[in-house]
Amino acid sequence: MRFVGSGLLKTRTRGLPVASLPAYRLAKEQCMAIKYYPSRGEILFCDFEQGGFVKPEMVKNRPVVVVSRRTGGQTCTVVPISGTEPEQNKPWHVLLSDGALPGAWATRTLWAKCDMVTSVGYFRLDRLKTRVNGKRVWQSKQMNRKDLDAVIIGIRSALAIE
Repeated sequence: MRFVGSGLLKTRTRGLPVASLPAYRLAKEQCMAIKYYPSRGEILFCDFEQGGFVKPEMVKNRPVVVVSRRTGGQTCTVVPISGTEPEQNKPWHVLLSDGALPGAWATRTLWAKCDMVTSVGYFRLDRLKTRVNGKRVWQSKQMNRKDLDAVIIGIRSALAIE
């Protein structure tokens, strides 16, 4: 991504030709990559729109839970979190506890989509953006142990691991 004269931002989106966007959309479009190794169970925001993924893969920006251990590398394994209830509830669709995410997400019913487990580079990950007293804050949250254990069981079910 780069700025171009007259306040437009040029960006390559999902492998498609370069598109121009108003500069004010930069904050919405740009992910501020984390600069640390995320811990297992940490809930972050993932930018799946940066390219490399195509439908029916995950292509929207969304919260994720880190399920891999710290390896010291530049990637980690994540499971996407969705507010959309599955059409057919399967063992790999895990209903999360109330308040699993902070801010506006706290009141939503959320599902971990364990069949969509994937490895992503840290450049796709950012802390969750919420508002506290009208001010934007970035935070990460640790998933509670019960939900994390259920997500791991969901992954095993999705991958048919006994």
